[in-house]
Amino acid sequence: MACAGIRPPPEPAGGGIAGTVVDAVSDKPLRSVLVRVRGADGIFRGALTDEGGEFVFGPLTSGKHDFTVEHAGYRTASGIGVAVEPGRDTTMNIRLMPAEPADSRRDAKIVPPVLVTRSDPCYSADALNAGVEGWMVVRCTLTTEGRVTRCAIIRDLPYMGANVIQALEQRRYAPAMRNGEPIEVNYTFKLHLTMP
Repeated sequence: MACAGIRPPPEPAGGGIAGTVVDAVSDKPLRSVLVRVRGADGIFRGALTDEGGEFVFGPLTSGKHDFTVEHAGYRTASGIGVAVEPGRDTTMNIRLMPAEPADSRRDAKIVPPVLVTRSDPCYSADALNAGVEGWMVVRCTLTTEGRVTRCAIIRDLPYMGANVIQALEQRRYAPAMRNGEPIEVNYTFKLHLTMP
């Protein structure tokens, strides 16, 4: 007997890892910290913290992942076996200890990406008619060539998603650098949109 048209239920979307990195002494958030997670393929992928010390990875395959956290002037932190489940983010709060002066020679030198060419989103007619304003949050990958790719909307505004992603993908950056070498990183854009 044939079962045409019957499909198995869809797999849940991959999960992620999100969190905040702060100075262990002052509790202040640290910007441009490199957080690297080892994927199932054994390759480390990076994300940089924003001005609030926040970072987001995803989607990642389900299972356990290893990570390292590097920032000039601080001791490198690492963890083994952070569990990732389908469809949700595992939250990590990381407190980095300042490095001793003798350790500072071994610190990874992280340089955040620098905007070279800016492109701002245009309002769609529907967004103008609806008077859409507010915050959008979009997670993208910045490549070693400075391109913006693989964008995913975290917080959306009506009628603006496609326009915002198109504008971000037209931007160009000097890539993030680790010890003088360009690296690919996840980057979270927080955009406040107001009516023109």
